[in-house]
Amino acid sequence: MKRILCLAGLVCSAVVLVWAPGAAAGDVMCTGGPGNPLTGKIVGNVVVPADASCRIQGTVSGNVTALTGAAVGIRVGSTVRGNYTCTNCLFADLHGSTISGNVLISGETDGSFIDGSTIKGNLQIDSSDADGDAFSIGTADLPNKIRGNLSFTNNTGPASIMNNAIAGYLTCQNNTPAPVTGGNTADKMLGQCAS
Repeated sequence: MKRILCLAGLVCSAVVLVWAPGAAAGDVMCTGGPGNPLTGKIVGNVVVPADASCRIQGTVSGNVTALTGAAVGIRVGSTVRGNYTCTNCLFADLHGSTISGNVLISGETDGSFIDGSTIKGNLQIDSSDADGDAFSIGTADLPNKIRGNLSFTNNTGPASIMNNAIAGYLTCQNNTPAPVTGGNTADKMLGQCAS
């Protein structure tokens, strides 16, 4: 009887060993916050769980996704080979880094600071709130390069969009108050950013 149980245990272990790598599917959970950032080469997608904090200082081969209430900061010198997405997160900051895809922020609750970075796709911030903080997209010393469009719509709270080089359109609509803009270049500037 012991041998049968032992054999069954080996078979179960073998099944787990074969099955487990497929179940992970390349997702890396990030909950370390500022004190324990993800560093180096990160293979797969990074997911920041609801209400968790994550800092990244490395190269992510996939996407970075911030879930509800998550606080994320991508630090200087980092690269994300996919998209950077925040849906109802606390904040999604980006400092001196490269995003190969899009940056898509919707329903954010504490504003974003995006500076000195290259975004190879679009940057879209929609229906978000600074909640006593601010949105800062580019500065005099740390402008962004955006190879697609920059869309800033339906947001609440102070915002500055400064000194960005945008290959596509810069569109600002229905923001309260209107964002402060200046020094931006774009194929076309529309709405509140047209002046």
